[in-house]
Amino acid sequence: MFDASGVLVRTAYDVSPTGNYAPAMRGIVPEDGTLRFKVTGSSDYNFDGTEEYYDERGNEVPGEPHYAEGDYTFSLLTGRTDIKGDIDFFTLTNMTPGDIFSVSAFLSEYGVRLAWFADDGTIVSASNYSDLTYTETVSGIVPSSGNIHIAVSGYDDYEFTGSHSNPGEYLLKVSTRSVN
Repeated sequence: MFDASGVLVRTAYDVSPTGNYAPAMRGIVPEDGTLRFKVTGSSDYNFDGTEEYYDERGNEVPGEPHYAEGDYTFSLLTGRTDIKGDIDFFTLTNMTPGDIFSVSAFLSEYGVRLAWFADDGTIVSASNYSDLTYTETVSGIVPSSGNIHIAVSGYDDYEFTGSHSNPGEYLLKVSTRSVN
């Protein structure tokens, strides 16, 4: 995670009990409401796009570009259980234009609605609430700006104005895959 000035303040490595790559961290959203994450190869410790190597004295040796590439999934558990009428907005930046993305929200107790907004603020796509699955998904092609704007609201907030009475936590899951 990075602070507002771009300084790396926290990292997460593989913490999966199954041995799969599943880094995780927890914390509180900063006062400005922005979470700044980067995803990179497992040996790119300073997030500059190269593998880090060290000589016998512990000095960093210039590395080659890291070999890790491919699809990934990013999940975020968020939401406040005590705020009714709340809408959470997320902007995913620096995505690869032309890639396919999918954003899903899972909620255990109350229904949610998801919407994908264009850069100009118009709704591109919204989920069609289904009280049978408690899972809502929007998907599409990453636009040329590389930004994906997502809103999460209560199931009966069709215009995404906060007109709902559904509090609760939810898990937001973002997946991307290259079309190549």
